[in-house]
Formats: sequence, C-alpha cells, structure tokens
Amino acid sequence: MDLFTAKKLTELRKHFSLSQEALAEKVGVSRQAISKWERGEASPDTDNLLALSKIYNVSLDDLLGEKSSEEIISALSEEETAVNENTAQEEEAGGIPFSKEKSKAFYSEGKGASEYESSDEKRSFYSEEKTENIGGKDFRALGKTLLKIPYFLIAIIVFLIIGFSSKLWHPAWMIFLTIPAYYLTAWGFLAKTKKGMLLKLPVYLYVIILFLLMGFTASLWHPMWILFLFIPAYYWFVSFNVKK
Repeated sequence: MDLFTAKKLTELRKHFSLSQEALAEKVGVSRQAISKWERGEASPDTDNLLALSKIYNVSLDDLLGEKSSEEIISALSEEETAVNENTAQEEEAGGIPFSKEKSKAFYSEGKGASEYESSDEKRSFYSEEKTENIGGKDFRALGKTLLKIPYFLIAIIVFLIIGFSSKLWHPAWMIFLTIPAYYLTAWGFLAKTKKGMLLKLPVYLYVIILFLLMGFTASLWHPMWILFLFIPAYYWFVSFNVKK
C-alpha cells in the first residue's frame, strides 16, 4: 500500500479516537495487521476495505482515491455538524430523538459503503489493491468457486467409468487421492497473503500422486523418489523467502 493511503488510514483511525487494538477488533484482524497497513507495509484485502469504509463512514473511492485525509475528515466533520443540527431540530419539533449514532448509520445506508458493495466496477477497482498480496490474481475468488464444485462426485464418476470401461481399477483408484488435494488447494486459495496461500497448498499430496502415477504406469519408482526431496525444499523456500 502506498504511503498516501496509509496516512489516510492512520488519520481516520485517530479522528474516530480508535486505538489500533480497538480497530483491529472491529475489523477482525490482528493489531499487527493494522500497524502494517498504516506503515504501508501491507494492504487490506477486499473484505477489510469494506469493513474500514463502514467504520469510517466513507466511500471506497475516498478511501483509496486521491482525496487527502484532511479533505475526508473535513467532510466528515461537516456531516456530523449537519447530523447534530438535524437532531436538535427534530427534538425541538417534538419528534423522536434521532441519536448521532443512528444518524450516522442512516447516512451510511444511504451513501456509504453499501452502494459500492453492489457495484462490479468498484469491486474490480479495489480488488487490484487486494491481489497485490496474492501474486496479482484473485485466488480467493477462485478458491470460493472451486469449493462450490462437487469434485468428490466427479472423481467417483470418473473412477467408475474408467473401471467399467477398461477394467483399470488399478491404478485408477489414485483418482481418490486427488479429492483431498483438490479441496486443500481450494482452501489454500482463500488465504489472505501470498505466503499463507503457498504454505497451505498440499504440495506433499501433489508429489505423492505424481510419484505413484509414474511408478504404477511407467515403473519409474527410481529415480522418481527424488521428488520427495522437493517437499522440504519447497516449504523451506516459502517460509523464509516469500514475503507476506
């Protein structure tokens, strides 16, 4: 995240008199995550951006666009003043008191983040900010899509077709090994950072499946055993060489 946007997040949090711990609790992340956003070391993902826009009662365009923190806070102050005046007028007219908090909620429903939640154009705008942490692609959306597919049924059907049509029950049974690999991969794509995603991918299952496939179909048990050396090498590399 650029320092200009990071400064806006810091100033908005202070404007609402929130500590990093309090904001982290509202958003549902750690205090360290808030600190990294405000230092420009990491970027909030889509869900966190929506949460911040609602908490601060600002649009996503204001949060990610060219408006400075001073301009946004000034506009918020004017809105608060207008809300207070409307509340006073309502009370003087003998109506039901309209609290400052309810007024903010009413304003948010009318103009705030909700209108952007239904806008595909705005979603595509700030999803680019999110995907910087996932290698430039929206793997979280892909993960959600994959989880909706009944892959286990597909695997069973394919196994039965191969078995009955060509009598290759062995090694066709290895198709069942792809079921946990498929779902673990989909869940891995839901990680919020590139490093988290890479660590959650079931690389060990990929290696086992490839080793068995090459062994049963081509009798290449040797030298394919060397593939297992790739497993610790992969996790070591990701753990110490890939940034969050």
